Amino acid sequence: MRAPQPSLRTRSPASRSSGCFLAAAVSLVFANVADFAGVNLANVCLADRTQSHRSISLLGAVMCVGARIALIAHIAADRPQDLILLGGLLALTYAGEATDQHRRPTTPTHQPAKTEAPG
Repeated sequence: MRAPQPSLRTRSPASRSSGCFLAAAVSLVFANVADFAGVNLANVCLADRTQSHRSISLLGAVMCVGARIALIAHIAADRPQDLILLGGLLALTYAGEATDQHRRPTTPTHQPAKTEAPG
């Protein structure tokens, strides 16, 4: 039988901050995995221009996605309550991006100068 876990009030400040450290570390992993998977998929599409092998880029993208799935499965098995935190971080990221896209002007900011024909 497991010993009861100490409450947040009785835990040391170092153990309380480890949750923040874990959240930051997992966020960095998620951000990097998503970026690398996207870069690899883009290179699959642009393999002719970049003179690279599609299969290597596709394998890299599959491995990045696999790493993300393994990380989520590990967190779900070890600390399922942390999935709520990860979901919240992901939702905030998408909300921030949507807000940024909404604020951007839809018309080009630079208009070429008009020239009149001589005559």
